Amino acid sequence: MAAAALGKIFLLALALVSVTAERRSYNGYSVLRAKVDNLKHFKVLSTLRDESNFDFWSGPLYGKYADIMASPEEYPELTKLLNSHGIPFSFMINNLEAVISETDTVAKTQAAMNWNEYFSTEENYAWLEGLAQNNSNVQVLNIGNSTENRVIKVVKISSGPSNATRPALWIDGTIHAREWIATTTATYAINQLVNNASAHRQILDNLDIYILPIVNPDGYEYSRTTDRLWRKTRSILANTTCRGVDANRNFGYKWSGEGNTINKCSLTHQGAAPFTEPEAQAVRDFILGSNVNWQGFITLHSYSQLWMTPWGYTKDLPSNYQEMMRVANKSVAALKAVHGTTYEAGSAANILYESEGTSRDWAKGVPNITYVYTIELRDTGRYGFVLPPAQILPTGQETWAGIRVLAAEIAGVAQD
Repeated sequence: MAAAALGKIFLLALALVSVTAERRSYNGYSVLRAKVDNLKHFKVLSTLRDESNFDFWSGPLYGKYADIMASPEEYPELTKLLNSHGIPFSFMINNLEAVISETDTVAKTQAAMNWNEYFSTEENYAWLEGLAQNNSNVQVLNIGNSTENRVIKVVKISSGPSNATRPALWIDGTIHAREWIATTTATYAINQLVNNASAHRQILDNLDIYILPIVNPDGYEYSRTTDRLWRKTRSILANTTCRGVDANRNFGYKWSGEGNTINKCSLTHQGAAPFTEPEAQAVRDFILGSNVNWQGFITLHSYSQLWMTPWGYTKDLPSNYQEMMRVANKSVAALKAVHGTTYEAGSAANILYESEGTSRDWAKGVPNITYVYTIELRDTGRYGFVLPPAQILPTGQETWAGIRVLAAEIAGVAQD
């Protein structure tokens, strides 16, 4: 009996070693910040982003910077190119694997839901189902399935009678797999609305809130188990060994063009056509197919600390831009009041970069939702996509303060 038990332990240990061994190592990888001081720098870096396999974590942002990841083999090529064009650069991260180890979840204990660590899709879903079982104002809705047949779950939170005129707010996270902080921020909002409901009673009495914590569960799990920096879905593409589509370039509004690529191996590959990805389809079909008065749409991303309106496909501004900015500025001020974190507000193409086929632009361009925002969460590049667990809770706290401003505006609730 003891021998059998020891055998099982040995096999389990062997399996864990096998899983760990399969994870992509980023030992020796670095993230460089290249300054974009002029139009020449911007054009050089934009071409590099679109025509190479370098992973641009951010940018290029004209007049600001571009954050670029490089392997030890790519580093000489990248620095040679930057130097040849007189583009100044500095290190944001010297050894990426060392930073990733701070968010390693392989050895995580089975703790109750909290905002001090990152949880798997299955663990998040179990928590959501538990909330629904124990709270009459919470529903878990299965709105579709991913490529690998994972369920895509939306939580509806409401304490009033739903009807076609009652306003509703949509919030989603982790359409890009490596942006784990988006999921924890979404679940923090759910926790506030459910387990601290008395503090938000007026909002809940006058507003339905739908939250999808993990748009891209396949990519998220692949990021957790195999490649921490995976961004796309896990769909199988024709005539290539590369996998996945950038689901946030796959929405059928101003699809293809700036910020996208037909290179199937690119991180921003938009797919062969709009809505090829079941994850994008699920969001589209639920929003358009439900008898809901959508008044707000937030999609959570990282990183850069930006609160962005449409449009991304053009630097032109939506017709209600001033109204969206009025609320965005109030939200950013409320966010800053929590921990002093500074966010910039503006239209996506003007403060980030041009991109087409995004869920944000689709939400404004097709269902014509009144208030539409992309929130790029912490930080500004010190950790980038691999934000340490110590920053999960403060990110959730401050972001919820900003989102609550929008929710109160839509619900018609007076604010201090």
